[in-house]
Amino acid sequence: ANMTTVGWPIKMSNSGYIRNTILRNNTLYRAPFVGVNQQGNWNFVLEFWRVQGFEMYNNTVSGMADFLYVSKSSTSLYGLHIYNNIFTRTVLNNSQYEGGIQLETDEIDVLIENNIFENIAQPIVYSPHDYGSGVGNQVIRNTIRYNLFKNIGSIGGGAPAFSFQNAEVNPTTTVDNFNFYHN
Repeated sequence: ANMTTVGWPIKMSNSGYIRNTILRNNTLYRAPFVGVNQQGNWNFVLEFWRVQGFEMYNNTVSGMADFLYVSKSSTSLYGLHIYNNIFTRTVLNNSQYEGGIQLETDEIDVLIENNIFENIAQPIVYSPHDYGSGVGNQVIRNTIRYNLFKNIGSIGGGAPAFSFQNAEVNPTTTVDNFNFYHN
């Protein structure tokens, strides 16, 4: 079967905001890619735009969780708090790109902690696109801590557990108060 036509199990992109929302105790699954390299077609299991005060915990995720325009709401402690989840595939498919968490655009007040990432190409990827606004992006007060990265790999060889990508399409990305420790 051609898995490139498989849709997103959860997609929320709107003109408003996704505020003070919790995603917990779920099994979210997207069929793995087959055939040629599908990196450009993404393996999103969920995609949320304009997130304010979003919590995600106690989920098993087989596919990438994608977040755009993250910030705190007036009542939240974080823009995005991802914790106690398992991001996995049954086996590492080194011929395909399978990711864990993708963070695009502005990412303000993000905490990613106590997760397990296993059998995927790249667990955490920041790709700060400004999507034509010309003002750039902000990655401010982000912390990645106490996560376990197991059996990580990529097409044709190794890949980092964490990376920034696609900065060349962004006129300016401001990164301030970024912490990565005890992983």
